[in-house]
Amino acid sequence: MAKHEDRLHDELRELAPQTLDVTSRLFAEVQRTGVVRPGDPVRLAQVAFRTVHGPAVLIVGGLLEDSPLAGAADLALNVLLTVLRRGARRPRGPGSPVRAAGRA
Repeated sequence: MAKHEDRLHDELRELAPQTLDVTSRLFAEVQRTGVVRPGDPVRLAQVAFRTVHGPAVLIVGGLLEDSPLAGAADLALNVLLTVLRRGARRPRGPGSPVRAAGRA
């Protein structure tokens, strides 16, 4: 079992920089459309990852047993989306992907 876990950790370490790169490019694209605030897309991707990763680790570790899991995840996502929208150039309408994701 330990060898299997080590291999998975190694694979995750290899994929992590690629994931950040893809996410950073996505942030740069939505910044060009004015949906997300200006700023360093790499830094925004890092913050987004950490915001989602933190509650996930707490949930998996059983550290949010006294909190509704959906509530913790929704709150983290709402805070993240609020911050990413702040300072965006383009107003968001009802059909906006960012607004729709915030309602999920």
